Amino acid sequence: MKRIFTSAAVIISNAVNLLAGSKSQVTPAPKPTVTLSYKRMNTDVTLKSGLTGAVIYYTLDGSTPTTGSTVYTEPFNVTAETTVKAVVIADGYLLSDVAEQVVDLKDQALEPTIDVAYLLCRGHPHRARRADRHQHRQPPVVLPTDRLHLERTAGGKGRPKGDLHH
Repeated sequence: MKRIFTSAAVIISNAVNLLAGSKSQVTPAPKPTVTLSYKRMNTDVTLKSGLTGAVIYYTLDGSTPTTGSTVYTEPFNVTAETTVKAVVIADGYLLSDVAEQVVDLKDQALEPTIDVAYLLCRGHPHRARRADRHQHRQPPVVLPTDRLHLERTAGGKGRPKGDLHH
């Protein structure tokens, strides 16, 4: 009976060792990526993970995020300089290392505006008229023929030469 007990202990020990050796290491999830989209004095922040079913947690107060932090669901807007910190967790992975991104604000030039009335009624293409005088449009300027010369080539074709603009 002693021999069976010893054999069973050896078999169980070998099975546990075999099972432990086949188990893969649980690794942390890859850090999330942080993308910033600058606007005029505010910034949109997008967080992404390449893992299917991953959950992203983030903070804006400089603290390290945990599974109790805010869950990321969609891009959010930041209107003051801050630091975004985020982590990812997914099935089969440990909590990722912290991704950290300083979010600053940038002032951008205002979008240009176009005055269509000014463009339509500007008179000569090289001398734009003021928009308030567009109703008194003058005829286009015609260049005198002595300022436009044709230079003939051997094949009888010519090309304009001289000052075409005034």
